[in-house]
Amino acid sequence: MMSLALITAALLQGLPEGRSPQPLPTWPTSEQTSEQVAIAITDRDQLQGALAVGEWEEANRLTSIILLKAAKQYSRGYLVTKDIRALPCPTLQEVDYWWGNSSAGHFGLSAQAALWHQIKGKTFADVTQFENRIGWLGQLDFLSTVTAPKGHLPLRPAKPKGIADAWGGGWIQEMPKRLIACDIIEDPNPPAPPAASAKKPATSPGQPKKLPPPPKPKPTMQKKPQSNKPKVPEVRLRDILPPVEPRKS
Repeated sequence: MMSLALITAALLQGLPEGRSPQPLPTWPTSEQTSEQVAIAITDRDQLQGALAVGEWEEANRLTSIILLKAAKQYSRGYLVTKDIRALPCPTLQEVDYWWGNSSAGHFGLSAQAALWHQIKGKTFADVTQFENRIGWLGQLDFLSTVTAPKGHLPLRPAKPKGIADAWGGGWIQEMPKRLIACDIIEDPNPPAPPAASAKKPATSPGQPKKLPPPPKPKPTMQKKPQSNKPKVPEVRLRDILPPVEPRKS
């Protein structure tokens, strides 16, 4: 068996002049590998994990990140009306499903939309009433679904952890509309179907068109038929009787 000294000498002979052997690269430890894997986990995976264990505050922060990135407004840090209208439907569907499924329907975007529709919200006063109903006017509660009001989470997307402001950017006015457009919730006020026309179709496909009846002819004076008998000449008495002479006095 060759000694280490002989192996080293053989390696040195094969190296160019002035160079020395380089140390072998060090491989990451098991702790480093786990750290790298954790960094590679997506925001969605982290959100699912946080919701599964009831980490509501962390789940709220991750939801803000996901929606800001989905709208391509992460650098700006907040959304406006046109951004909300362009949010991808699959992302909204996933986020709302995970929140609702983890909280038995207590939290989530659709829970907030249902409350907004319940108060028939439109004006700024309605927004204030909505924020009061879901607990955004006081101290935020990230503890549990028991102590927090229904629809309390998630907050409106904004850096760094979301914001308890339903009016800004038209959030609560536009989010329910977007959920309806994405077929995530039903429209509580669907448009009325168009009224059926009173006129029946003129013809069925493949059948001839029904023509109106022809007009009735106008009545005309009919002439009496002429007789074929020969015409008898008219005879006057003065032509037959002799003339009467006047009496003599």
